[in-house]
Amino acid sequence: MRTLVATKSRPTRNATYVISPEVAQAWLELYLSPQQAPGGKPWRQSDWRESSYASAMRSGKWLVNPNSIGFDTDGWIIDGANRLRACVKSGVSFETRVTVDNPPECFSVTDAGWHRSHSQMFAIAGYKNSALSSSIAFTERQYGSGWTPVRPSSDELLDWASPRFDDVVSAAHWGRKAGLDAKPWFTATLLGWMYWKLRDEAGSEWAADFLDRLVTGEDLRGGDPRMALRRQMQRQLAARMAGKGDPKPTKVEMQALLVITHNKWVDGETNCKRISLPARVVPSKKPPTPGGKDNSRGKDKIREKKSRRSKDSWPQLRYK
Repeated sequence: MRTLVATKSRPTRNATYVISPEVAQAWLELYLSPQQAPGGKPWRQSDWRESSYASAMRSGKWLVNPNSIGFDTDGWIIDGANRLRACVKSGVSFETRVTVDNPPECFSVTDAGWHRSHSQMFAIAGYKNSALSSSIAFTERQYGSGWTPVRPSSDELLDWASPRFDDVVSAAHWGRKAGLDAKPWFTATLLGWMYWKLRDEAGSEWAADFLDRLVTGEDLRGGDPRMALRRQMQRQLAARMAGKGDPKPTKVEMQALLVITHNKWVDGETNCKRISLPARVVPSKKPPTPGGKDNSRGKDKIREKKSRRSKDSWPQLRYK
């Protein structure tokens, strides 16, 4: 394939080009896709990837590979911005494939599962606090699935979040602020999700009434479920720091603890001492065959199947 020398003008054919730092800078300024600049700000770039590419370019180790600088049908760059920035950083020309007339929608699946995470795709879609917004969407998907493990794609999370754009952004902002006061017991993601869920179902005053005191502990009496959960988290943290006690609850377990605490608060409990998770469902170990040989060795001899929790036993939020 013939190698062409790129100019500052937009390329019009698929080919291998030699791109200079000046041309790379011009392309970034003139043709970077609006998708990669939500709110007028550049899409979050991968600094370590740029540095890696730039080092290879300076050392002469850069090789033409199947990845390309991609232009869509409207003439915007939708893939390859990190390579162009690396060229500018290195100050060295590099050779790469360039493709034109790519469908704009292909951007959402380019390198999916590698370096375009849920957070990056939410940033591209214009969400502030994109990491937190995408985590809130993931947490709701987990809750809505009946507490079964889920692995939704970025497109699935965005499909859920798009009709609730302002609410998700607001919940992420609230969760980030509240999370600073609630560490290390409650994450910003769980607080943001709980705030969105309660506000959506029962109103902002309800959400604030429950969560503000849970986070700060102000005006809570000893038997209040929120105080019980706070003290429980404090005791568990102290035990872990001393090398004792149970492992740290998983994210799903913490989510369930918040739901159970809320439901007890709704029920008006005033003498709550502890917030307990649903009973574990642990499969019994199959006994050895009478007279048969036990081939178990070491830890395998006492190993049991991983604990699971019954889907039907996990709680759902209740309201008055």
